[in-house]
Amino acid sequence: MTNRFVEKKMAKMRPVLVLLLLLSVTVLSTGLFPATEPAGAQDVRHIAAESLQKLVADQAIQLIDVRTPQEFAQRRLDLGERLITLDTLPYRLHELPQDRDAALVFVCRTTNRATQAAQRVRAAGWRNVAVLQDGVAGWPSHPDTFPSLIRFSPD
Repeated sequence: MTNRFVEKKMAKMRPVLVLLLLLSVTVLSTGLFPATEPAGAQDVRHIAAESLQKLVADQAIQLIDVRTPQEFAQRRLDLGERLITLDTLPYRLHELPQDRDAALVFVCRTTNRATQAAQRVRAAGWRNVAVLQDGVAGWPSHPDTFPSLIRFSPD
């Protein structure tokens, strides 16, 4: 095909493309398809680090880390969290508590993957799911912040 042939075809298509563009801008701006959170996002609670500490101390939750094994090895919360990567979660739902009211808290680096995991688990029937607010990145790295979480290993 020559450049001239392509130019002629593009000239014929230009009004159609402009019309499609205007139509899509109009539809989006009128709210016919409002921008919303993904289904289930409003059902996902976020738990602050301080609250998580209390829940872990009471052994009232199961903490699930959905990061990659490399991220998990680099920085952990050391609260007994279990690694189930986001991409393997659909195949490992059987490893979650059979009690659909069991408290599950999902953790990732920020909150994106943990929120996705929580949404998937809610869709599969678990009702008591949450995400660690600000993720591992927001977890206090200073032991003085939560003195009761300091772990001493025997020499």
